[in-house]
Amino acid sequence: MISYRHPDVEMVNDHVKGLSSDLFIDICRGYVAALEASLHPDSGVVITTRQAEIAVKASIFLAACAKVGLDALIDEATAINLRDLEML
Repeated sequence: MISYRHPDVEMVNDHVKGLSSDLFIDICRGYVAALEASLHPDSGVVITTRQAEIAVKASIFLAACAKVGLDALIDEATAINLRDLEML
């Protein structure tokens, strides 16, 4: 966990704790990998219903990150903002 100060919550506590983006992505990938493994009967991996629900949401989040990342990569590489093109 990363401890940092955030002005919106200073009244509650001096420091807020959070995860780095890399760690959060790794956790999401772990849930998705566990879900995929649980779908193979010979893997021996069993997850709970709640873990499966989290894995599905993690998969959706990772797909959204990939889309945003690809849009940003194209924007940087071409100096064209895709959202501007969609408005034309």
